[in-house]
Amino acid sequence: MPKRLEAFLRNQLYFEWIDTDGISNKKQFLMMYNLEVIRSRGGSRRDRRGSQSSLRKLKNDWSNIESLNELKSIADADTKEFLEYFSKAFKKIISENVHKFTLIKLDPIHLETIEDALIWLDAFSHNSLERVAITDKIRRSWQQNQYRKTSGKKQKSFDLPESTIKSLKKLANTNNLTETDVITILINEELKNDIYIKEVLNRANAIQRAINGE
Repeated sequence: MPKRLEAFLRNQLYFEWIDTDGISNKKQFLMMYNLEVIRSRGGSRRDRRGSQSSLRKLKNDWSNIESLNELKSIADADTKEFLEYFSKAFKKIISENVHKFTLIKLDPIHLETIEDALIWLDAFSHNSLERVAITDKIRRSWQQNQYRKTSGKKQKSFDLPESTIKSLKKLANTNNLTETDVITILINEELKNDIYIKEVLNRANAIQRAINGE
């Protein structure tokens, strides 16, 4: 039986890890286990009809969960490194929102396959929009991290006057470049030619001397 299905069935009622070692048909056992727990809540005919309805709901829930795979775009070659990053990022999100996710049990403890990561997502939410939100956030962060590693680039943030930001955007749009490309070109050209900064400083010094009457 797929590990993900087993985890789904184990966690439906009590978030317990039921020992199924030595059981040949784990899927049938776990489905019946859930059914018997439901039945134990009452023995009337109505209760039994309700338990059958609950079992059908269990099957439908699994069918919906099984169709969700927000990580299918991760290439095989990137799996190990991505899972290490996903593990840290996911735990960080959970730890920052413990008030909301107190019932989440992260089994298995270590992620070895994409299926393991999906098991964590199943414990997190059955809602497609919530799952996409968290996986997209982690995937974008990971991709940026990968890009910086392969390109030799590092992220840098700084404040600019609003007028400078507008000028930067205008230069980028006019020349069909990114804003990063514009900044890189201007810095490299200034290092090579050593013109504009000196010119601006000399002009500023001349104005200051004129003000001082020198």
